[in-house]
Amino acid sequence: MPTVPTVVIGGGQGSPSVARRLLKSLPSDFPAGVLLHLTPAAGGESFDPARFLQPHGLTVALAEDGATMSRGQVLVVPTGRAAVFSGEGTLTLIDIGNATAQLLDSLFVSAAAAFRQRLVGVLLSGAGNHGTAGLRAIKAAGGISIVQSPSDSENPEMPASALLGDQPDHSALIQQLGPLLVQTVKGLDVQRR
Repeated sequence: MPTVPTVVIGGGQGSPSVARRLLKSLPSDFPAGVLLHLTPAAGGESFDPARFLQPHGLTVALAEDGATMSRGQVLVVPTGRAAVFSGEGTLTLIDIGNATAQLLDSLFVSAAAAFRQRLVGVLLSGAGNHGTAGLRAIKAAGGISIVQSPSDSENPEMPASALLGDQPDHSALIQQLGPLLVQTVKGLDVQRR
C-alpha cells in the first residue's frame, strides 16, 4: 500500500473556479499528493487544465500514465481522460472523449483501494450524483470524505447527493475547504505513519 497521504478532488459544473481557489489556499509544504479531476458539463464553462499549472506554491503538472503521488505535488487529469489508481498507487489514464458518467466514482473507488486510510476525497460542485458511491468507498476503506457545501455550490446536485447518500465526514464552504484540508491531511500524516 502506498504511504504518501493523498487527496483526490473531483467536481463537475461550477468546480474549476472552486478548485483553483482551493489549490491556491494550500501551503507549498502541503504534506500530501493531490489529484484533480474535473468534468464540467458539455456546453458549460470551459476547463483548461493548463490554467491550473500557473505557479502558486505547489508543484503542478498534467497527470500521465504511470505517475505516482508525491507530497506537495498536484496532478491535473487532462480533458478527455479518466484516471484510476492501481492497488500500488500507480495512475492509469483512460481516453473517454466527452463521456462523464461515473468517472469520479471510478477514481474514488480505485483510490480508496490503493490508499485506504491515507486518503481524503473531496467532492465539489456538479450535476447529478457523481462521486457519491466513490465517497462511500473512501469512508469504507478508512479514508475521509469532504464535500463542498451545497449552499455555495454553483450546481449543488453532486454535493447534495453526497450529503444524502454518504454522510461525509465534513461539509464546508468554499473559504473553509483549504484550511480544513490542511488540518485533515496533517492529522492523517501524524496519526497514521
